[in-house]
Amino acid sequence: MQRFCFLKLFFIAACYMATLIFWSPDEVWADEAHEELMLQRLIVTGKRSESFKQNMPGNISVINEDETFIHPVDALAVVPGVMMHRGSGVEHLTSIRSPVLVGGAGAGSFLFMEDGIAFRAAGFSNVNALLDAQNEHSERLEVIRGPGAAMYGSNAVHGLVNFIAPSPYDPTSNVQARLGSYGRYRFTTNMSSQNDSYEKVYRLGVTFSGETEGYRAASGFDQQKLKFQSGWKGGADTDYRLVISANHLEQETAGYATSYRDKQLAKKNTDDNAFRNAESFRAALYAEKKLSGNRTLRLTPYIRYHDMRFLMHFLASADPEETNRHYSVGVQSAFTQKFDASEFLSELVYGLDVEATEGELTQIQKRPAQFGFLPGVQYDYTVKAETFAGFVHGEIPMGKTALMTIGLRGEHTAYAYKNETSDGAFGRFFRPADRDDDFQTWSPKLGWVNKIGKQTFFANLKRGHRAPQTTDLYRLRNGQTPETIKAEQIDSFEIGMRGGMGPSARLFSYEIAIYKMQKKHFHFRDSNNENVSNGKTSHEGLELDVQFSPSQNLTLSSQLTYALHSYDFSHTPNGIVKGSDIDTAPRRLGNFSAIWRPDDVSSVKLTWQYTGKYYTDERNNNDYPGHDLVDLTLAREITDGAFLSLRVMNLFNEKYAKRADFAFGNARYFPGEQRHFSLGLKKVF
Repeated sequence: MQRFCFLKLFFIAACYMATLIFWSPDEVWADEAHEELMLQRLIVTGKRSESFKQNMPGNISVINEDETFIHPVDALAVVPGVMMHRGSGVEHLTSIRSPVLVGGAGAGSFLFMEDGIAFRAAGFSNVNALLDAQNEHSERLEVIRGPGAAMYGSNAVHGLVNFIAPSPYDPTSNVQARLGSYGRYRFTTNMSSQNDSYEKVYRLGVTFSGETEGYRAASGFDQQKLKFQSGWKGGADTDYRLVISANHLEQETAGYATSYRDKQLAKKNTDDNAFRNAESFRAALYAEKKLSGNRTLRLTPYIRYHDMRFLMHFLASADPEETNRHYSVGVQSAFTQKFDASEFLSELVYGLDVEATEGELTQIQKRPAQFGFLPGVQYDYTVKAETFAGFVHGEIPMGKTALMTIGLRGEHTAYAYKNETSDGAFGRFFRPADRDDDFQTWSPKLGWVNKIGKQTFFANLKRGHRAPQTTDLYRLRNGQTPETIKAEQIDSFEIGMRGGMGPSARLFSYEIAIYKMQKKHFHFRDSNNENVSNGKTSHEGLELDVQFSPSQNLTLSSQLTYALHSYDFSHTPNGIVKGSDIDTAPRRLGNFSAIWRPDDVSSVKLTWQYTGKYYTDERNNNDYPGHDLVDLTLAREITDGAFLSLRVMNLFNEKYAKRADFAFGNARYFPGEQRHFSLGLKKVF
């Protein structure tokens, strides 16, 4: 049945193509200026400055802000090759051209950024990265699947997500309110200074959101976010932008359930004492100076602070409590030189990135011993980290329509670790003595892009690295030592094409990508919560993103994924066999949406999301059958600049799991919610 549903999605995409070939529209809806805009959209994640999407020698997805999204997980669901597992409240786990990863692998394999600055320091990441996202105050999201460009280092292994804020010079302001089932609420305001002189402008965004009841017992959260921007000019050739972000979260967490099909068991919360409290602060000053000779210098000093405390409900019934915090200061730099008359090089970008971080972590268990989890202080340590990186990126014209890109990033990461409790074994844990560790990585990049009319062909070879997370190195299991843990490395090859077909770029647009990746020194946590070092994995897949507008009133879009994520090594203690599927890695993913606009002020959107079957343990003995979800959104502009929207999630009341897992010998789930609703009002002025 699941295979049949996925084939239907591919059939729909084929129908797009057939309709395009055999049907000719009577009119062209987009003028030449709009068509050029569709084909030449500006993006910034590729090389830290504005560039045309069509010139990217690789995949990139751009997601516009949508007030109906309660959580950024909903936005990322429309990107091919991406799957997000929701937990309780704001918690989630990520998959980008990968299985859903947990622990240090889940924290360190993906780079989440705000205007080019990572949410967290590279060695101090968290699997629930999106709890720090300012999606309510972002203009768009840019997503790159696979290793990042030379400008991005540790954590840009399987993919990166960049939340782009609107310009502080944007005069638009808005106020939003959204209420939903289970006591959900969100109140957001984005206010502009409306300064006509533009000498100095300000923009302030504030969000209050939460869940007062919760679908499951003893669960809910309250979260507050703030984002402040200021822009000004320091002369004719210098621009400054100050960005300050803050976040505060208090959450009552529901742990795993034993069933997602039984309504009573699904709503039950056996971890009614679980919680997650977090706060963060980031500030960055973006300085850009235009120099003579088509040169531009960009400097971005920044600071960040993170503090989190939570109950580790996912560790059997031991439930230790973790507290972690870190402080960072750093600077990014990029020098861009454009060569208009050069026949060899058209653009050169190079720079240095420097960051210093101080962090600490404690893990304390108050409950009696369980599965070797002894009560008391399990870990208590501090880490001082320094990262120094240099990069270069060059673009070489290959005739009038083709371009080759060459890049290299070298990165040095040093950790100074200090253990604040006794050294050695403690139950199933191992606490190393004080030590220093450092990692040196080199990540070459090679890309090619060729534009033929409205079509762009691209290919790239990339290597990505990540230094181990500090929890990989110093929160060890008994029998492990830090010496066995190396910097993770992934090699990626990708080919694809994007563009538009038909007399208008609005009629049919697409992006298709095929990739193959090999990863080594993979450090991960198995279903018994034991660490495995120096694993090897293989990842290959096909991704399709299409949009088709057969009329002015109807837009159809689909994102389809077929991928194989497999172990490339055997490990007898865990039952891992070379060639078997990695757990939590469905081969098939699909998303289909239809938007109908009966008039200029109304829209109806129907979305169908498909998740295929996947194994829940590394032995491939247990699995989850997958699911289909249908959502409906109705929106209308009720007065000038005022929009009312109603969203119905899980329209057909499917019984499903947001996350299925197998651990400590048992199946466990985060149950999906029954049909639920949200109503939103937005005023733009």
